[in-house]
Amino acid sequence: MVIAEKIQQYVQELPDTLQEEALDFVEYLLAKAKYKEEVIDMCRRNGLLRYTKLLEDIIHESYQGLESIEYELLEPMEPNEQEKLCIVINVRAKPKQVLEDEKKFNSLFFEKIPREKRSLISFTYNVF
Repeated sequence: MVIAEKIQQYVQELPDTLQEEALDFVEYLLAKAKYKEEVIDMCRRNGLLRYTKLLEDIIHESYQGLESIEYELLEPMEPNEQEKLCIVINVRAKPKQVLEDEKKFNSLFFEKIPREKRSLISFTYNVF
């Protein structure tokens, strides 16, 4: 039996609440393989970790010429501000194309990411 099948079998035997914990742990492991520890900590504190894969999928679906995605922690500028997850989208395209792709991205972002989580995320672009 393949490892993924064993994991699936074991998780299916758990009650729903423990299945959710297992999912949280798997999401953490995925993030740990990709992101800086400070980004993971911020995402866990703010309930964003489960949205990082969805965000990546939305970005990949939206942007032609996507080269890479980076995650950074954006420290607050003012004492009453909250830290944010800054997603850097590196794309090789003409500015006009990036703007068109951004419209598609925004539509999916607002549709799929809850409002209270969207306020914790910012985006920036490097266009080549």
